[in-house]
Amino acid sequence: MSNSDDELTHDLECLRLASDLMQLFRNTQSAELQDHCVQMAAYWANRTDRGPAEAPENPDDLDV
Repeated sequence: MSNSDDELTHDLECLRLASDLMQLFRNTQSAELQDHCVQMAAYWANRTDRGPAEAPENPDDLDV
């Protein structure tokens, strides 16, 4: 598998996680859990923009 294929696979996996977290956000009534889901979705979506080497390791380091 080429490097570009690996990058595309990585991006797809991150976007799938972000999508799943937004679905959890819509399906929960807990404001605390909704907030956490949105933060985590932003974290994973952000990893596609920056790439795996540049993204913060900790979701708390995000500016969301």
